[in-house]
Amino acid sequence: MVRTAKYRNSVAASVEIEIGPFGVSTINVKVGNSSVTGIGSCTARVNGQSWGLLYYNDEKDLSQKFKLYCEVRKNMSLRVDFIKLDMQTIDERLPPWKGTDPESPDYEVPELVFEGSRPGSSDSEVQPFVGVLAFEK
Repeated sequence: MVRTAKYRNSVAASVEIEIGPFGVSTINVKVGNSSVTGIGSCTARVNGQSWGLLYYNDEKDLSQKFKLYCEVRKNMSLRVDFIKLDMQTIDERLPPWKGTDPESPDYEVPELVFEGSRPGSSDSEVQPFVGVLAFEK
């Protein structure tokens, strides 16, 4: 059985990824015409911007902290799964990744999903990458 979520809302959004030194890249998410912005870092080896839709259920989800699982799909689109981070203390470690395949029994259903155009050039292969991000107003 594939576990999925149905999202009640969507908004136009853009994702910008910029390669940084030492293999850590920045990832920024701009949500529509609002003042909500997501700022984070990731392990991407691609530069560029992606335009698409951000799917969510509740507007309060746009003020949380997330771990990210990102992949460029065969149809040349970018998908970013936002898995909510529930960190109670500063000493708490990030939980390890569970299954990323929806058919895996350890699959974590994302709170938010971004689907958009492929960033960077289409002639280079991009491996799936992970990151963390916090939304702010």
